Order: sequence, then structure tokens, then C-alpha cells
Amino acid sequence: MIRAMKYTIAIPAYKASFLAICIQSILNQTFFDADFYRKPNIGMALQAKKDFPDLEWNKCLMIGDSETDMRFAMQCKMKGVKI
Repeated sequence: MIRAMKYTIAIPAYKASFLAICIQSILNQTFFDADFYRKPNIGMALQAKKDFPDLEWNKCLMIGDSETDMRFAMQCKMKGVKI
């Protein structure tokens, strides 16, 4: 069974000229893209590693309040602290 996902997206419109670009960017997203970057999947960590290549996972700390935060930390091989 395929479940339809629903999202609410808030767009701060500081400059109206960027609104069309922003909307097009949202429309180009796929459910895979959205899921890949949601915890406990590690998409956001891989993006951070790409943006900051000097990151050392063993020196990083994931602080979160949910079990998905802790699974994310475990999958990224970093220490997790649940608050």
C-alpha cells in the first residue's frame, strides 16, 4: 500500500522575486528526497559531511529527544545523548 505523505511548507517571502524559484524547488522534490533527509535516515549527515569535509563523526555528538535521534546517531557512528 502506498501512503500519501502530507507536508506543510512555510515560505518566508522576504523578496517576491525569489518566490517562484522557491516554489519550483519544492515542486521538484520527490518523496524519496524528503525521506532520505528525515531521521533516522542519514541523508542530512551525508550532506553535512559533503559541506564540511573535515567533520569527524567520532568527535560529533547528536543531542535529541527521540528514539529516531538516537538511531540516527548510531547509524552515523556518533555518540547520542537523549534529553
